[in-house]
Amino acid sequence: MCVDVANSAFLVGKNLLEVIKEVFDTGRGRPSADPYNVDTWREEDLKKVNELLRTCKVTYEIPQTRQKFCRRVQEISWNKAESIRFQSDRGPTNVYDYFVKEKNINLRHRNAPTVQISKTAFIPAEVRF
Repeated sequence: MCVDVANSAFLVGKNLLEVIKEVFDTGRGRPSADPYNVDTWREEDLKKVNELLRTCKVTYEIPQTRQKFCRRVQEISWNKAESIRFQSDRGPTNVYDYFVKEKNINLRHRNAPTVQISKTAFIPAEVRF
């Protein structure tokens, strides 16, 4: 996933989890939270991430179909991809399993945050551009 800070003078062009990692960097060699595990986040961590990324555009590609999507971030969610359930064409699933099994995307961080891109659509923050 590529991040474009829409209302600033520069293009970040990084993976979203890398951007979150930089937000958590305290400059003392130890991050304020683990960007790959929302269970370690405090309320102020989530607020800081959302203040930076809420109006950004994220671009991601589904490798199977080579489709590219560009969406505006509505919110970085505290919910993990495993905990967000919905009905797919193949039956009940969660965001994590949907991207791994149906979209054939290799995800490594089960506890990473999700990105809300519409009222009912979420994508794992680690989906790559």
